[in-house]
Amino acid sequence: MALNETKVELHPSLGTPVARIDNRATNRGITTMGIATDGGTGGGAMAGLKRLFGKSDTPGQPKDRQAHMRFIYETPGVVVIDNALDDDLIDALRIGLSDKARKFKDKFNEGVDAEVGKATVRAVEEITKHAKEVFGYDLPPSSDHSYRPMISAEEPMHFDTYHVECGMMPLMAILNFAPDERKWHVGPNFIEACEKYKKDTIRLLQNLKEGESPSVPMRVAGVKGDGPLGDHNLVHKIEFAPNTLWFANPKIISHQLVYGRGCVINTWLVPDPSLNSQKAIMERTGVLEKVNYTPPQPAAA
Repeated sequence: MALNETKVELHPSLGTPVARIDNRATNRGITTMGIATDGGTGGGAMAGLKRLFGKSDTPGQPKDRQAHMRFIYETPGVVVIDNALDDDLIDALRIGLSDKARKFKDKFNEGVDAEVGKATVRAVEEITKHAKEVFGYDLPPSSDHSYRPMISAEEPMHFDTYHVECGMMPLMAILNFAPDERKWHVGPNFIEACEKYKKDTIRLLQNLKEGESPSVPMRVAGVKGDGPLGDHNLVHKIEFAPNTLWFANPKIISHQLVYGRGCVINTWLVPDPSLNSQKAIMERTGVLEKVNYTPPQPAAA
């Protein structure tokens, strides 16, 4: 199988960085794109990266690769690993590919063949190895994963709506096992929404229902061309190559699936040293005190 490379087109006004590793390159060097130098959130990211770079076995590479990659992920950023899995495993996953189209919020598959199920378990094991090696997080023994063989396209720009307690964050991994690119747009992250677009964010969140995620009204408004997610040209454009694995925090990075055919998604909950939950970001930026936010109640025992 040919070696593949993810294509990245960054919007200069967005602060979400992208770091790329080619898993089959000799030195597995890191290419980091999109660290701003304008003194805002991006400026802090640049200062942090300068502290991380130093002597290493590979010239120009961070002295602590795992700290570097955690820093990118928590900024928040997107971490990409091209040519991630062995070809035979990618071929096994492709057996279940479907030509059926899936609508946003529909089921992800219509049942999984036993052999494809075995391949999915193997893929999750390999994805977990990559996650541990790249980031060094102490991953919990279990994780949520799903095999998604159908075609999805033109989803709305959104932050995921599920609730995560402050002090924790999702580490989401997506593997593109389809033979064609999986096209993503990345919009303003939640920090930018609460800083650069503070007035719009407050306006949209003033009438939140009890237990409702801030992600919901922001997604609805964005579809209508309103709010922080309303400018559909204010995006990073990323075409994830076949056999590419990437990591992103879907609660904090707004994202839109433009087109994709087959993927495996795996998510862990890990400690969040940056305290970048939606609630914590709203509190730091002064948004929380001006909106009607109540976190979901825990499920009854």
